[in-house]
Amino acid sequence: MNEAQALQAIKSAGQLFITQHARDRMAQRRIGYKDVQHALRVASRATRSDDDGDEKWVVASEDIDGDELHVVVIIEEILVAGVRNVVVTVY
Repeated sequence: MNEAQALQAIKSAGQLFITQHARDRMAQRRIGYKDVQHALRVASRATRSDDDGDEKWVVASEDIDGDELHVVVIIEEILVAGVRNVVVTVY
């Protein structure tokens, strides 16, 4: 999957799953669920990151207030909803 395809899949995903690690980072950094949803919906860039064997995408975007927000996601294809984003971490 190239960057344009990943960005399209991320923006159109039918479901969002947030890992416990990401939830912890969201609480620590005061990032809300709606900030993450917004960031993924208006994302302008996704860069591939394969540092531990999983195909992860670093999404460069902004939160609801327009502040810079990066969301690391794994794109999963599932039968029920088509595609879902698994949020690994945020910063």
